[in-house]
Amino acid sequence: MSDNATTDPRMADLPFPDDMVERHVRLGEDSSWEFKEITFSTNRVIKRERDTWADEIGAFANSEGGV
Repeated sequence: MSDNATTDPRMADLPFPDDMVERHVRLGEDSSWEFKEITFSTNRVIKRERDTWADEIGAFANSEGGV
């Protein structure tokens, strides 16, 4: 993955290094990693699935006995 996460100052506080994210993208989703897509046209979001995000956040919150 050749993005600018390590050189872009806005991305400096990401919790995972690029190589770890690349590894998980290759391995696929599991109970700890979920990948989503947002489509942009210039600076505007043109497609997102808000309901599925809420479902996934709820699932993650409850994954280890959460309420």
